[in-house]
Parts: sequence; structure tokens; C-alpha cells
Amino acid sequence: MESRRLGWTKAMWKAASTLAKGISDLHAAALWPVAILAALVMSLPALSPAATITPTSYSYTGGTPAGETGYSGYQDTGLTKLTDGNVGTTNPVDGTWVGWQYTDSGAANITFTFASSMTITNVALDFLRNDNANTQLPTSVTVGGTTFPTADFGTDVTQGFVNYSGSWTGSQLVVTLNHPTSNWVFVNEAQFTGDPANGSAPEPASLLLSACGIAVLGWVRRRHAR
Repeated sequence: MESRRLGWTKAMWKAASTLAKGISDLHAAALWPVAILAALVMSLPALSPAATITPTSYSYTGGTPAGETGYSGYQDTGLTKLTDGNVGTTNPVDGTWVGWQYTDSGAANITFTFASSMTITNVALDFLRNDNANTQLPTSVTVGGTTFPTADFGTDVTQGFVNYSGSWTGSQLVVTLNHPTSNWVFVNEAQFTGDPANGSAPEPASLLLSACGIAVLGWVRRRHAR
């Protein structure tokens, strides 16, 4: 990410230098619209591409146990199963799944913590449908206070990611799996996409571009004064 920002900054410096050189021979009075436009464009925040974001940690909150009590194969006592990159198989007892039926009271709450405040734009959760194991997808998933109805997979013995898109900014994000206690719900991986930059603070590249625009505007003003 830092290398991409450095490349962006160098490119904008080059563009600003080319602009100053190209307009140096024009009459100063004609430069005001160009200079104002340059200042406005350069003051815009530098755009960061969407990136995969890995939580630094997570925990089961709101009274949710780390998997169904009494079923060690479905538990996540080490707090690693949801972010270890192992999506497992369609076998609910392969050791990769975290599952609940009764002891989460039908709402499994998981709080993910990130290194700093950032904006998450997509949450992908890996679920399982296995009718023989009485395992279905949650009827809905709540992400940061927004509830998304979730349909079950159309085919039995199916595993796959379901995406939930929105915009959630902060250093923590709470995800809740809502389900009836008449069936199990299993999850084994959570993936996040978004902007790792703190949305409340301008990036160094943005500040640099703003300075370039102001410098060009000041140069034009001095030329006009002559």
C-alpha cells in the first residue's frame, strides 16, 4: 500500500511540474482559470484502491460462546478459525467450522478488531448447508447495525462465501449471525475488504497535492503582479 501511495505522489509531482513548465510562456491573466482548476483538483483526496483487510483479533461477545457448548469439534477456543485462511470442506466435523444451535440463543455475536480506524466496504462469510447435519445458513446477518436477509444455498451439501456490502468505519465491527435454534449455523472464515486509511485524516499525498495547487496559484499571482 505504501509503495502505491509513493508512486501516486511521484506521478502527481511530475504532473505539477509539467503544468508549471507548460504554462510559463502564457500571459499571466489567462492563467487564473487554469491555476484555480489546478488548485481544486490537487486538493481532492488521493483515492486508495480497495484492499483486503485482516483483523488483528476477534472475540465472541454478547454472551456468545466460542462455539456450541459441549461440542468441542465446533468450538473456536483459540480464536483462530475465522481468520486462518482455511476454508475447510463441506464436512461439518472436519475441524474448521465454528457452529451454534442453542447456546448462542439464536444470535452469534462476533466482534472483529482492526489495527486502526478504517472503512470496511464488504464482509464475506463462509457458510455451510448440510441437511443431513441439520445445518443451514443464518436467516439474516447483522453487520455494524445493518441487517441483511440471507437465503439458504439452493443445493444441499454446499459451502460458499456470502457477501455483505456497505460502509462501516471504525476500529471494530460487530457481526451477528441470526438463526432459529431449531437448526445449526456454521461459519469458518470471515474476509474484509475496504480502505485501510483512516477516513478522518488526510493522507500525506493529499496534503502534498493541495500544497502543489496553492503553489501554482501563488506563482500565477506573482507573475500577474509584474
